[in-house]
Amino acid sequence: MNTPTMTENTQPVSVQVSLRGLSEFRPAGQALVRTLNSKMRRKKALKWLGLCWGGAVISVFLPILHFILVPGLLFIGPFIAFAMYQTQSEILPFAVPCPKCQASVPIAKSKETWPLQDICVQCKSEITIDRTAR
Repeated sequence: MNTPTMTENTQPVSVQVSLRGLSEFRPAGQALVRTLNSKMRRKKALKWLGLCWGGAVISVFLPILHFILVPGLLFIGPFIAFAMYQTQSEILPFAVPCPKCQASVPIAKSKETWPLQDICVQCKSEITIDRTAR
């Protein structure tokens, strides 16, 4: 996994990890949170709108499926674009140690919503990742 770099619109956030349902958290390092300005949000929204509408154009050539895919993608595209435009900040990919087996648990890029929930690939434990108190 490639490690994101610090830029002027990213900030480090200390995170803590716990097994799901338990209240005892332990420090787990840092995550980078990227704040998206209006231009970045607009670009991301237009990219998703273009992908949906491009998929609709390609779907025209698929027999039978085009009856569902073309109107579906044309209809859902603006809703996905609006949702992408509403995203103010995102958590860049990072990894935390599993509190049970200490294996590295990769966390994918996502909208900034705390706490995060994930599953350890090695021991299948459900973990909770939260930011530390500010």
